[in-house]
Amino acid sequence: MSRCHLSVVLTTFLMLQLSLFLGRGTADAVIYDWRLTPVMTAFDGVLLETLGVNDKPCDEAIIEVKLGQEVEVRVTNELYNSTCLHWHGMKQLGTQEMDGVSGFTQCFIEPNTTALTDIYHTAPTFGPALWDTIAINNRGRFNCTAAAINNLTVCSTDQPLTTYNFQAGKKYLLRLMSLAAMAPFDFSIDDHEFQVIAADGEAVQPTGLINSIFINAGQRYDIIIEAKNDTQDSYWMRAKGLTGLPWIARSSDTGLPGFNDEGLANVRYNTASTSDPTTKQCEEIVTVNEFDFTPVLPAVLPTTPSDRSIVQFNITALGGVISLDGGEYYSLEIPDQPPLLTISNGSSTTDLPASANARALEYGKHIEVVVVNSMNEQHPFHLHSHVPWVVGSGQASAEDIYNNNLPPSKLEGMCTLCHLVEQMQMAPV
Repeated sequence: MSRCHLSVVLTTFLMLQLSLFLGRGTADAVIYDWRLTPVMTAFDGVLLETLGVNDKPCDEAIIEVKLGQEVEVRVTNELYNSTCLHWHGMKQLGTQEMDGVSGFTQCFIEPNTTALTDIYHTAPTFGPALWDTIAINNRGRFNCTAAAINNLTVCSTDQPLTTYNFQAGKKYLLRLMSLAAMAPFDFSIDDHEFQVIAADGEAVQPTGLINSIFINAGQRYDIIIEAKNDTQDSYWMRAKGLTGLPWIARSSDTGLPGFNDEGLANVRYNTASTSDPTTKQCEEIVTVNEFDFTPVLPAVLPTTPSDRSIVQFNITALGGVISLDGGEYYSLEIPDQPPLLTISNGSSTTDLPASANARALEYGKHIEVVVVNSMNEQHPFHLHSHVPWVVGSGQASAEDIYNNNLPPSKLEGMCTLCHLVEQMQMAPV
């Protein structure tokens, strides 16, 4: 299997809030001029073509704004394929045409064309866009033996890893983002404890001290970690891929030859040190369940929803298929015109082709969406322009799902999570 990059979609992305790439603007608006360009990078030691911004790796394209400012991004597509951008975690209510996905809520940005947009987050249009490695902030170490098997001849065995310099006694805010597909991660820093203060951008009551947090594909957590006192040591930061039930139905030995299932970064107290840490992961895991967070602004949902929709999906080598409410499976086909534009021109949902997988909802109603995963792996879901409540997760038979014979949902004290992981109601495989 070859390793092809059409965009920088990281297997694991841990970001400290640093500002490296500034735009120009006024007190009320910040303007960025971006050219989407192919660049050669070796983030995990393997030299490959990836997506870049202004001829630099796109992780250097950081947007910095103040609360209340307007952001304009002038995007020129110098790639080989059409593309679009999308804001993750931003509702974009009333500006859905600025929020991806290509061909549905907005038109493609064709090669060698420019669009003015209020969006940020690249989305690949064609081809594989995932790495076969686990990287933290764009740095990892791919197995060079596996690289050779895939005819990748340029591979470094001593690729530098991401380093975070801690000062003794200080507190740090880390925003963890899993930009993964297929599997979750166990995040930890050897011999350190931390508290979770936000989940998917929504504030939660600070948890007790834990030493591990499980992050599903597409999820985000904000954590506060207090640096140790009186130490000059270095410690491993870990993102360990999780396999087997209840995470995924696939075992770890079914991956690519030589696949390294643990991403590493260096937490260093002595900035003069250049050696890798020798620390070990804590044997006793202390964590918090994703349904045990307490939101700062709690909500109570209606006992009976106004509408209920079942979305069942599967992804094969030929592409993805989706069934809505027990209907036929359809493979997504990009319409000739974005449905948002079609409907704004006077058409209705029923006028859209079945391959658009469109579902009409009544404005202002409370909708229960049951996402059923028929795959062995995870896949993230999120609803553009919405912040849903995740009220249940587990395994169930198809009969119980369609007959609504499921365990009671958590309707009080739930979190408003922006990313809906498809474990919500997962049929056995």
